[in-house]
Amino acid sequence: MRNGWFEFVSYVQAEPLMITMVNIIVIMIYLFLFRKQYNSIIDPFFLTVVTSAFAFSTGICTFFYDLYANNNLFLFFVLSELAFIFGSCFFTQRKSFLRKSHDYENSIECVKEPKFYTILYWNTIVVYIITSLLNIIVIGLPIFSVSPSSRLNYYSHSTGIFYTIYSSLMPATLMIATYFKSVRKGTIYSICFWLVLGLTIFLLIGSGSKSGILLILFILYFWREYLKHKTKDIERIKSLNKKVFFILCVGIISCFFLIMLDVGEDVELIIDNFIFRIIGYGDIFPYFYSFNFFPNNIDVADNFIISLFGPFFQTLHIIPYYDSSVPPSIGLQVYQFINNTFAIRGPNPRHNVYGLVIFGEIGSIIYSLAIGLISSYLRNVKIFFGYKNIISYIFYIYLYIFACGLNTDVVLSINGLFISLLVFGIIIVMSGFILYINNKVFK
Repeated sequence: MRNGWFEFVSYVQAEPLMITMVNIIVIMIYLFLFRKQYNSIIDPFFLTVVTSAFAFSTGICTFFYDLYANNNLFLFFVLSELAFIFGSCFFTQRKSFLRKSHDYENSIECVKEPKFYTILYWNTIVVYIITSLLNIIVIGLPIFSVSPSSRLNYYSHSTGIFYTIYSSLMPATLMIATYFKSVRKGTIYSICFWLVLGLTIFLLIGSGSKSGILLILFILYFWREYLKHKTKDIERIKSLNKKVFFILCVGIISCFFLIMLDVGEDVELIIDNFIFRIIGYGDIFPYFYSFNFFPNNIDVADNFIISLFGPFFQTLHIIPYYDSSVPPSIGLQVYQFINNTFAIRGPNPRHNVYGLVIFGEIGSIIYSLAIGLISSYLRNVKIFFGYKNIISYIFYIYLYIFACGLNTDVVLSINGLFISLLVFGIIIVMSGFILYINNKVFK
């Protein structure tokens, strides 16, 4: 059976110059086209742009290496990508509105938080720390396992509930810990901040994810943007920029450390691993397009709602796991079929492939356009409700992260968003209930 990914890798190893040049050209084009859509290199959408360029380069080189089963597949691959680019650039932030939206009179120096905020803070911190430690005790961390490469296998037991809770709360916990460290002068808030930050870095590195540390940079980006609308203190923002540079350096070092754990200290192997990491953002394309899976070899759900929300329903046990009405991920099916294995791993079904499988050729273009429009809208329009208070801003962060992942794996992004909002929503309700009881008892 033809394995397009192995063929693609062999071509890359034989002619690394082609994939390098294509990546450079495509990245330059993408950075130009999306220049009004990101504000900084630590903006999460900047990473989306770069990884999308890497993925598109892999799809282009798949064509150059003559791996497409037919030219029609390449045509709709390109058209769907163009549709996504158009949709993603459709909305832009209205700078004039943002300038007027600065709320210096209600700045972080002036805010007197309601008692509810304090209760929410402690509930979030405590639940995050407890579930993190329980996960480490019960399951451990992938980096310390015999085979840390497949985290999907690692967290596939029922005790993954701890991982689900703390990973969902991670952005909210980091943001609310940073916020309270800034608005409260007590030593306890500084201690909690550094405890949460240290634990988060340990968990991210321990997960074996080479890009996990980027979450810290993303939270710094969101905090910097929040500060810009809540304070006139330019020195504080400049100080934050220095921290961004430091964490970026730590992230790069951590990335190489994790690569060395995987492949050793051989420089050539480290470079090869880095190259495969880049082309791997589009690994679904040589896998899928070379064999022409569409439309006969992929199991899909009976309706679009189950296709999108099935994994979320399974997480809540509304639909049982392994229920035939919710087929496995497209990437998982492709990987298992090609490699004749039952391993729980596989490429991300990027919007080009997902749209083609679910909606057909013309439908894939419309789907990619819709994904781009939704992403653009959430990132640029919904920003106006985000700066009202820290809680609404945390919800906006979840939406923003969701918007940045739509083109990579829409099902995974939806499941992640809904689980995160559910977990954080339960914490909010629990905090409100505690406040209600407190008011009743001590009124």
